[in-house]
Amino acid sequence: MKTRIYCLAVAFIFVLITASSGEAAMMTPPAEGEQGSAPSVTSPQGQGSPPAAGDQSTTSPAPDQQATTQEGTPLAKEPPPAAGGEQSVTSPAAGQQATSPEGAPLAKEPPPAAAAQGETPSATGPQGAYTATEAQQGSSSLAAEQGVGPLTLKESIGIALQKSPTVQSAQSVIKEAQYRRLSAVSDFLPQVNMQYTYTRRDRAPIIVIPPNPPRAIGTTDNYNWSTSVSQPVFTGGALINSYLLAKIGVDSAKVTLEQTKRDLVLQVKVAYYAVLTAEKGVEVAQQAVQQVESHYTVAKAFFEVGITAKNDVLQVEVELAQTRQNLIAAEHNLEVARAVFNTLMRRDINEPVRLGEALEYTPLTINMNALYDEALRERPEIKLSDLGIQSAKKEVGIAASKLFPQLSIVYTYERQGDDPSVEGSRFTRMHDWNVMGVAQWTVWDWGKAWWGVGESKARVFQAECALQQVKDAVILDVQAAALKVDEAKKNIQVADTAVSQAEEDSRINEERFKGQVGTTTDVLDSLTRLTQARTNYYSALSDYNVAKARLQRAIGSM
Repeated sequence: MKTRIYCLAVAFIFVLITASSGEAAMMTPPAEGEQGSAPSVTSPQGQGSPPAAGDQSTTSPAPDQQATTQEGTPLAKEPPPAAGGEQSVTSPAAGQQATSPEGAPLAKEPPPAAAAQGETPSATGPQGAYTATEAQQGSSSLAAEQGVGPLTLKESIGIALQKSPTVQSAQSVIKEAQYRRLSAVSDFLPQVNMQYTYTRRDRAPIIVIPPNPPRAIGTTDNYNWSTSVSQPVFTGGALINSYLLAKIGVDSAKVTLEQTKRDLVLQVKVAYYAVLTAEKGVEVAQQAVQQVESHYTVAKAFFEVGITAKNDVLQVEVELAQTRQNLIAAEHNLEVARAVFNTLMRRDINEPVRLGEALEYTPLTINMNALYDEALRERPEIKLSDLGIQSAKKEVGIAASKLFPQLSIVYTYERQGDDPSVEGSRFTRMHDWNVMGVAQWTVWDWGKAWWGVGESKARVFQAECALQQVKDAVILDVQAAALKVDEAKKNIQVADTAVSQAEEDSRINEERFKGQVGTTTDVLDSLTRLTQARTNYYSALSDYNVAKARLQRAIGSM
């Protein structure tokens, strides 16, 4: 009996000593050389490396780890320190998942890009993965990670103008016209021609003067090298008119480049607003799905308690399927709009698109007389038509030059001989030269040159008529574009009112259904009207901005 009591006392003392040692080890601060790093401890999921031999079973947790006991049970966190002198609690390190005292992962904080834009991803799943808002609007987070900021409309236009092959082709046309002008300049300068010939006769030429025997007057091998310089003196105006015509071609190419740029700017604006409209379309479709799902929850609860019939639930399910299909179609339309935008930007067709502007209504004051004047002054089409008239007049001058004589001076230097060095022979001198004045004049061609002049004058009249037609078309274009802006402006006001009315109508019908006064059909119809009203509103905003862009193009503005 005494022995048993003695053994129990020894065991009790040993347990007390062991417990005291463990508590002392837990309260012992780390050594001075270990302040900067904390040893890895076992996480509640079994992750992390075990402590090294000789270390205590429990250590102070790292900033991104949950402290655990020797058995793996998470310790309770210390309460946050009060202000003034107490050590602050560090947040989890980047790249690690913070856990709750029970070992469950906590929700992640939004990434910096999302936080900067006011987006707050929601935590889902046991791993703490979040679904950002850009997952619904088109992979915006990916672009942010790649360092590509949201594109403004001005930046988009600049990129398109810089990379567009259509603009580059138009710039190449300017170079082509410039080379043609330089070619016309060369016609004013002396033209130098060089010729080297070799002639082999079957026999040497001879001359017979009776009663003398035949005598050779040439050689069998004959070499000739000649150089001529021709300088036009008078061409009846053909050279100067050809040069002016080529110069007009350079001006026309430059105006065509400006026209190409303006067309591209309009395309970029339309594509930009199309992406914004498609994003709003997806947003409206998502709202429609959420509203129908909310009504489905109410209808199903009423059915389960026997308030409504099964038919009401089936109607909502059918409508829910339809709204989900509409959402899929809206998402596909958004992808198509982004693909068109990327094509204009000369980017990969599947590259994420982030736009830095929104569909907004900005008032526009329209002065029709001022718009007409600016359009007639700035439209590239009118400038091209005017240059066309000038070109036609220069062609008249070229055609009329055939009625005048053509004067030129020709200088010729010639060397000849019986060997390739053309150093003469015993029958000919080594070289000679001459200067010749040349006058060419077609005196009679049965009126061909005169009829050509008349043909060119007819083209001048046609060009003048084309200019007037272009001006009329420009005035009509400006008028139509201005009316379209006014129409879209009024549609925005109507659509905005319709959205407010549809929202109130949907709310009333939902309350009536909950109070068993209205029907499911009333609720679904009101939701359909609300979706349509929102779609009409954003479509009106898009039409207004596109109409403004078309009006700017109509008056010749970028």
